[in-house]
Amino acid sequence: MAKDPIRLVVTGALAREILRLSKKDAKLLAALADDWIARIDSTALNAYLLDANTTRELLTRRFRRDPAGTLGDLNALAQKERTRSARPASKRRRSRHRLTAVEITRLKEGVLTFLQANGWSTRKEITEAAGIPTPSLYTRVITELREGGVIRARGEKAKTSYALSPPPKPRKRKRPAKR
Repeated sequence: MAKDPIRLVVTGALAREILRLSKKDAKLLAALADDWIARIDSTALNAYLLDANTTRELLTRRFRRDPAGTLGDLNALAQKERTRSARPASKRRRSRHRLTAVEITRLKEGVLTFLQANGWSTRKEITEAAGIPTPSLYTRVITELREGGVIRARGEKAKTSYALSPPPKPRKRKRPAKR
């Protein structure tokens, strides 16, 4: 009769029991290490230039030295992997969308239109009214408008408010001195 391996999902309680029994049988530690290695992505192991045998040996040594700590670390790693892959598509990081010059101009016009009707407005009011989607775009639009002298600011940090700059006053021509 051949011995068939039994595949079990090792939970925290079962792993602790295996660790307790492994003091009598060192093969149990190797089996537990193999179970955890199967859960680790092979590309992650390759990043550290580890093969399965080396990983098994290192994990077995660590189980012997600090069983509870090793088990806790592995459970935390498994939880992190589970939550990362279980993240819904709406929460995954999206590729960065670069705005065209026309889109930036449209955002600037929205800010200027709002500031014409509502002078000395805050960041929150401007972003809601002009429809600026991200803080980095807001910073870019406001910086470009301030550097161009189109708007001015007063206050600092969260209390900064913005308004249109007054139109430049016409310069009076100097009359030539009478002689």
